[in-house]
Amino acid sequence: MPTQTKNDEDRRVKRTQKLVFDAFFQLVQTSRYDDLKTKNIIDKSGIGRSTFYEHFTDKDDVLSQSLEYPMSIFASALIGISEKEDLMSMLTHFWERRIFARVILQNPTREVVDNCLRQQIISKLGDGKDFQANASFLSSGFLSLLNEWLTGRLSCNADDMCKYIENYCHRDIRA
Repeated sequence: MPTQTKNDEDRRVKRTQKLVFDAFFQLVQTSRYDDLKTKNIIDKSGIGRSTFYEHFTDKDDVLSQSLEYPMSIFASALIGISEKEDLMSMLTHFWERRIFARVILQNPTREVVDNCLRQQIISKLGDGKDFQANASFLSSGFLSLLNEWLTGRLSCNADDMCKYIENYCHRDIRA
C-alpha cells in the first residue's frame, strides 16, 4: 500500500478546512453565534466529529483560524510593513462581506477577533511587555474604526480607510 505524500495530506487538510469554514460562514449568517454549536458545524460541513477535532478545538477556533490571513494583512498595516494594495484588497473584501463582518465585530465574537489580530501583531513585533501593550492598543482601536466604517457611522470609501490607517498606524512602534 503506497504511503500518503505530504501534498496529499495538505490537500486533505485544506479540503477539510474549506468544508468547515464554508459551513461555519453559512451558519453564522443564519443563526446567532451564541446558539451555534460545534455539532451544527460538523453536521453542515459533512465531516466526522473526530476529523473536526483534529483541526479545531471549538467554534471560536474555527473563527480564529478563518481570520488568520485577513488579520495578518491588517496587523502588517498597523505596524507599517504592508503594501497598500494588500490593505486595499482586504478592506474591499471586508466591505463586500460587511454583513458578516459586522456580526463578528460585535460581542460575543469580538474578543476572538481582537485576540486573533493582537496575536498577529505580536507575531510581527515580538512578545515583550511593551509590544503586548502596543498590540492591544492597535488591535482594539483598529477594530473599533473598522466597525464604525462597516456600520456606516464613518462615511468613507476603502481608499480613505487606507489613508486613515496609514496616518494613524504607520509609526514604527518596533523602535
